[in-house]
Amino acid sequence: SMMTGRYPSDLGLGDNDDPTPADDQLPVPPLPEMLRRAGYATAGFGKTHWGRCGSLPGTRGFETRVVGCREVGEERGVTLWQDDDDGAGLSRYRQEVADYGPGEEGAKGYLGTVSRVPSHQHRDGWVAEQALRWLEADRADRTKPLFFYLSFLKPHAGHNPPAEFAQLYRGRSATAPGQPPWQEEPGTHLAALDRASAFHRDRHAEWREAFRARGEQALIRSWQLYFANCTWLDHQFDRALAALARLGRLDNALIVYLSDHGEVLGERRLRFSKYCLYDSSVRVPLILGGSALPSAWRGTEQDRLVELVDLYPTLAALAGVPAIAPCRGENLFEPGRRAAGFAELCTSGLRASMWRNRTHKLIRFAREGGKDQGGELYDLQQDPGEWNNLYDDPVMLPLRKELDQQLEARLLLLGDNVAGPGGAS
Repeated sequence: SMMTGRYPSDLGLGDNDDPTPADDQLPVPPLPEMLRRAGYATAGFGKTHWGRCGSLPGTRGFETRVVGCREVGEERGVTLWQDDDDGAGLSRYRQEVADYGPGEEGAKGYLGTVSRVPSHQHRDGWVAEQALRWLEADRADRTKPLFFYLSFLKPHAGHNPPAEFAQLYRGRSATAPGQPPWQEEPGTHLAALDRASAFHRDRHAEWREAFRARGEQALIRSWQLYFANCTWLDHQFDRALAALARLGRLDNALIVYLSDHGEVLGERRLRFSKYCLYDSSVRVPLILGGSALPSAWRGTEQDRLVELVDLYPTLAALAGVPAIAPCRGENLFEPGRRAAGFAELCTSGLRASMWRNRTHKLIRFAREGGKDQGGELYDLQQDPGEWNNLYDDPVMLPLRKELDQQLEARLLLLGDNVAGPGGAS
């Protein structure tokens, strides 16, 4: 979405196991290639999540490209950690997280620990060091503006921050997140996902058993370790911004800070990760800053619904390049037209779609074959935790029909590939 201004379904993608299009099959030049053609020097450090491709992708516009470890994703012509002299550091990291489970998202990954591996030998720490070395060497073409991309895996699980950052949160008072009044998901798309997927069902059971056995303090500690990871990454971003400032690269710059997904982090009866359409998962930061930001915007918070697809047309406009139609996003420097935010979930046989305005959220879902069809409706002002499903409440029927018609119109506009009831499977 960030790199093309399209939804995953526009590219024929459902979940992380689906192969992404080959370089010559992409509908538009990816963001770094679009900016390279516009005359930018381009450098990318860290995760892009191109996914699994039928053929090994190139750097897709990045003239300098450092990925990190091979499991993050391989590309042609990149620097990998395995190619570096410090390969032993990656071995130390892998040994520390060996029992964290797939994607480091098992119970031990979320229970976490204070890392015994120094910051620069973590996967993200190594990427940060490579980025800083490149900046300090001032290797970019000074005759060109610079597109600099720095992307990390954390604060995605596992929760093993470097010791100096974990120490910042030790002993701080904290409370565990509130829990809904029910014990099991009451007919939601998460309940349908658990029925459709033994993997998701068993993983939730693993999380719940582990944290129940250890009590509330284990959940509080998991949150503290998560915050420590966030603070560690903020520190790395700060170092990169300081280096860019020393080079004069921030004298006329737009800085974009965002995330690809959120984290449920023990809410909804000790569920973790992100495979759902609740705000904990789909609501992420999008922060714009820098000297190129219009002065009227600085220090403001805009009451506007934005999506990751907006990044592509916004940066295209800033670079003086027209975004290639059809682009799903909006130029954020123009008045917003979006009445509601859209998201889709397609994994493990479940297809769901979300339509969210400022006050309410509608979710529609169905398993493959038409099983477990259903819907959810939440009053986000009165019920920010999305615990009380109002979908069948007669009082809410007029609003439900209105939101349903809007979602249906969006699904029809997006076409046959889109996930969720109302769009073809």
